[in-house]
Amino acid sequence: MWARGDGSLLALLISHGHPDHCGLADLVAPGVRVLAGAATVRIAEEAAFFGGASRVLAAEGRFRSGQAFEIGPFSIRPVVVDHSAFDAYALVIEAGGRRLVYSGDLRAHGRKPGTMSRFACAARGADALLLEGTRMGADGTRPLV
Repeated sequence: MWARGDGSLLALLISHGHPDHCGLADLVAPGVRVLAGAATVRIAEEAAFFGGASRVLAAEGRFRSGQAFEIGPFSIRPVVVDHSAFDAYALVIEAGGRRLVYSGDLRAHGRKPGTMSRFACAARGADALLLEGTRMGADGTRPLV
């Protein structure tokens, strides 16, 4: 992934604009495609005055919920999710008859009712699920794992 990479990285997909998801994007080798949500790129453009996120600003692809696209052998379908960052996505990635679902950061209690059920439908039957987990339990509860 880094500048000394072997060249096999086809693209960097940014699920949303929080620094823990795109803050190291500038370390990805030049020439690697960068894709993010259309509004995420617009927000980064407006915030550019404050510095950072130059690879997000250079994102060549601007995806929208439900609009699948291809990268090499992969078919990727973004699914909008509710999160404190506007324009946050889960990603459904298919290749070789297999399906991986990456949740991105999501919540079930925010301003976008219905996104959790759409995410659950997109994730149903996946071969693998990568599920983000911040604040999974209340303070003082036992860890889930």
